[in-house]
Amino acid sequence: ANTLAQAETGGKKDKTDKKDAKKEEEEKEPVDFTLVLTDSSGLEYRVKLGDFQKLQPAIKPPVFKSGMFTEDPESEAIAQYCYLPLDGFRNSMDEAVTAGAIRSICFVFDAEEKGTIYMDQLGFTR
Repeated sequence: ANTLAQAETGGKKDKTDKKDAKKEEEEKEPVDFTLVLTDSSGLEYRVKLGDFQKLQPAIKPPVFKSGMFTEDPESEAIAQYCYLPLDGFRNSMDEAVTAGAIRSICFVFDAEEKGTIYMDQLGFTR
């Protein structure tokens, strides 16, 4: 079926496949970014995710039956669990943040030129 489709499109599928492969290769690098917590007095506490663990690119296992119904194979990303200890967040005076004083969380994508992340179920535990 692929040979027939390629013959009908004059080989355009090959160019698309090469672009998809290049994009997939680029997304195999770990993604890094900075998390910034701000406390009730306005002080910022920062940490780079990469200081604790590398956020690997999303794993997207193929769903084989979807190829029977659509041209684009579909998949569902598998999440990676990340744990960052609160005492890892430091301000400019190297002080740790107090949990009860946190007023905001900011994700600063400053470490990579480009990348993709999926976020779900952000939370704090004791």
